[in-house]
Amino acid sequence: MTETDISKVLIEGEYATIMGVKYKRVEEPKPKTLYDVLQDDFDSDDREIVCDAVQRWLGDVKIEKNTTLEFERGWNGCLEHLRYKIK
Repeated sequence: MTETDISKVLIEGEYATIMGVKYKRVEEPKPKTLYDVLQDDFDSDDREIVCDAVQRWLGDVKIEKNTTLEFERGWNGCLEHLRYKIK
């Protein structure tokens, strides 16, 4: 990686000019939740009802007999991720 002379960097708001080349700041898009996706088709109360029903349907974290620890971690991680993505 080459060094850049700091005197040739100009930052203005969302733009940075480095050695004559202009760059725009790009932010990662925020991942949508189930609640966000339902926004176009349902009003707020209906979205709450749907998201709550899905959360109940997911159930609780379970630790089964005769399963490997890796499977349990994976399943519990999956449940946590889904719950996070609901609202």
